[in-house]
Amino acid sequence: ELGPRPDANILMLLFDLTPSEARIAGLLASGRTVAEITEELSISESTVKTHLRRIFEKTGTSRQGELVSLLVRVGCIG
Repeated sequence: ELGPRPDANILMLLFDLTPSEARIAGLLASGRTVAEITEELSISESTVKTHLRRIFEKTGTSRQGELVSLLVRVGCIG
């Protein structure tokens, strides 16, 4: 079962993410895989990975698990 998805607007404000980056970060935080995100958003895997690299740079993380942990710590997800 997938968890709650953080509010994209909050992610954009906290980390200066673009709307697309915030959407992808939120989907990852809710438990979706890269493959599921590509299908849900109808974008390529390379596009998701490009957004992920930018998300990692902006959040100071380097792995998906670190990103989710950060979002939990700052209160974006419960």
